[in-house]
Amino acid sequence: PAAKRCRRLIPFSLEELEKEIAELKADPPHYVKDIGELQTPKLICDEHGQLKVPENPQKNGPWDLQLCVCGKEGDEAYGVPCKVNIRFDPELWPAKLPLVRFRGVFHHALTDDNGAM
Repeated sequence: PAAKRCRRLIPFSLEELEKEIAELKADPPHYVKDIGELQTPKLICDEHGQLKVPENPQKNGPWDLQLCVCGKEGDEAYGVPCKVNIRFDPELWPAKLPLVRFRGVFHHALTDDNGAM
């Protein structure tokens, strides 16, 4: 299908990804803090959902980037920093967006400290 054709047209380049991250670190948006380094995960899931050690991870990926996003300082609703993990999979990126995972506890705005509405 079209997605597979797109993947072939835009090949994955680790050098290009590292360049984009360096540019982000040089001039990050005001809400992005603490941009980490690209790392390869120790374990990944295979197509059957089983954990495995990635083969030649430095060359084949996937690569994870951790950073922190935060709203305006002092804002009770959005001023709390939130860790974000972004996974770049060479079979998907750059034709598709990277996988984004927020790492933290989120609270609904209409609940109190006890969880009541």
